[in-house]
Amino acid sequence: MHPLHLLLDPHFKDTLAMNALARKTLTSAGGVIEKSFSPGKYSFEMSSAAYDSWSVDDQSLPADLIKR
Repeated sequence: MHPLHLLLDPHFKDTLAMNALARKTLTSAGGVIEKSFSPGKYSFEMSSAAYDSWSVDDQSLPADLIKR
């Protein structure tokens, strides 16, 4: 096996399975997040609306300093 594969394999083991389980139990309709937050089934629409104007570029230090 390639040395990088040997090095990274323990870190990525079961990552896809954990992500699939999280999507199924946490973020699905009727999942934990929907039940835990007070807006209930509208929490995803509210967070989606909040992130419509969000940009990774706006989060950089130079952009943040310009905004200040």
